[in-house]
Amino acid sequence: MTEPKNVHVRIPTIGTVLTLKRGWAFTLYKESRNDDFACRIGAATKGEERWSRTWHGDQVQVSLPAGTVLKVNRIYIRQNKSDYDSITLTLKKGDCPEKHVWGRFWVKLGDMNRIICEWDMETVRTDTKVDIITQLGEIAR
Repeated sequence: MTEPKNVHVRIPTIGTVLTLKRGWAFTLYKESRNDDFACRIGAATKGEERWSRTWHGDQVQVSLPAGTVLKVNRIYIRQNKSDYDSITLTLKKGDCPEKHVWGRFWVKLGDMNRIICEWDMETVRTDTKVDIITQLGEIAR
């Protein structure tokens, strides 16, 4: 897949709502904050803290279909600690077509950056001190 040369950069904030336009596959890591979600997708057994189907020992591959609605719940980025860069998402009951899953889970930044989605513009921060005339002048250059 060829990446576009010019893209609009947008950074989500807490509360940003995203609707998947394409299916999204990601790695769910075996970590206590992902346990409940892992149970709901059938990758873990509640109470035993045991993940029933794993790849590479501590992770499972998960996919969510197009149309799934996700909400950004937490953003964790650390300088010089890129292994810990992650985004926590919430998925409400009924917001995942084809699957009856919900809950809160985190993904690494690399997986998050592969999402193809539509942003709910009502939840996106657009506050700025740059006036529209200045911005249009920059766009025209």
